[in-house]
Amino acid sequence: MNKLKPLWWLFASVVWLVLMATQTQAAQVVQPTLTLVFADPQVIIPVNLRYTVTTPDTENSTGLGLRVHYNSNTLERVSQTAYSHQLQPIGAISPDTQNLDGDLATDHYWVLAWVDRDANWPGVGQLPLNLFSSQFRTKADFTGATAIRFSASATAQATQFQTSPLIICAKPLVSITATDALANEKAANTASFQVSLATPLPTACGALNINYQVSGTAIAGSDYVALSGTVIIPAGSQQVDIVLTPLVDTQIEADETVSLSLQANDHYQLASQSQANVTLQDASVDALPTVLLTSAKLQVLEGSDTSVKLTIARQAKDLSLGLTVALQTAGSASVGQDYQALPSSLIIPAGQAHSSLVVNLFNDSLQEQDETLKINLSAQTAYHLSELNAVELLLLDDESRLNTNLPLNQAQTPSIPTLSESMLLLLIVGFALLACIHLRLGQGQLGAKS
Repeated sequence: MNKLKPLWWLFASVVWLVLMATQTQAAQVVQPTLTLVFADPQVIIPVNLRYTVTTPDTENSTGLGLRVHYNSNTLERVSQTAYSHQLQPIGAISPDTQNLDGDLATDHYWVLAWVDRDANWPGVGQLPLNLFSSQFRTKADFTGATAIRFSASATAQATQFQTSPLIICAKPLVSITATDALANEKAANTASFQVSLATPLPTACGALNINYQVSGTAIAGSDYVALSGTVIIPAGSQQVDIVLTPLVDTQIEADETVSLSLQANDHYQLASQSQANVTLQDASVDALPTVLLTSAKLQVLEGSDTSVKLTIARQAKDLSLGLTVALQTAGSASVGQDYQALPSSLIIPAGQAHSSLVVNLFNDSLQEQDETLKINLSAQTAYHLSELNAVELLLLDDESRLNTNLPLNQAQTPSIPTLSESMLLLLIVGFALLACIHLRLGQGQLGAKS
């Protein structure tokens, strides 16, 4: 029995230690009244701290030592007011070379201390207490996010210190665009808006709620699924999409519109692009674009024409996205010998209704028959083909037209030489001189006879 007694005491000691460890230790708590603020450059940021304790038996204590940390590259201290009872001289602003708050971004701090040797601080009935008020100003180049943090330089005996930082975020610049500006009731073909920030939202700033107003000729709940009026950009992100889903009905209707306008808020600023519109089409309207192909000329002469320009155009209401159009070639002309190889497709860029295709021609020294090059638009699911979906070019051979030994139907008819004006004048003068000489000789012969 005596051998079991040390084991019993050991077990009891372990239980007592566990119970002591699980007991909640009293804490002095300092919390800012606001923990997140969105601000512009060069504005005043108020900082108000509230003090309380976690257990009633520590309502009065010997005091508290408090450090206020901030980043001097983003903020400057303007003023401060502290609870005056038992307040000690306020310390000067000092560099934080020891990283006392655990945040490398905060580089300066100062200390406030309240000391009461009779352990009657802050006084009966004072809790919760407005402990401290200060004002900071954001710097002119303030962007991103910064923090004002608090740490304890001293606490009352057998107490912990609890606190939270104040996060200050630069107001992000918010814009909205229609990334897919055409919806159609057929197969619930949706439209899309995108709400974007000029720069990604810092993680410390948390998620950002952005409000918008819905208007237009389309009716929510009847023509499309109603939108909430609020969109959330998650922390660390830069944009979010809003999808407009049309509702199918049995009525044949004209095109209707849906417009989203961003609403002002203290947490962000609006860019100039703060409104976007989309078109909602009836199911009877085909939303696919129609493409066509045209050419500046249909006949080219080898050697004289080095290229010919073709135009691929689309007929569509929505030009917000690029469109890839497939091509095919055929004909008697030879690729690499008569013309440069063409791509198998061509992209009409976003925002444009047409794009150019240049056919580069080669000049060879062969005498050959005229040749053809046919360029066709190929059918695809992304568009319809118009009747103008092919161009046939006639390539005229230059050697055939320069060789006059060929029959007239294969070469140009040789021109008949004609007298120029100068040659005709010389002939007239020559005939006149001959007439004068002949007349003089005739007069001479008459004189001799008489």
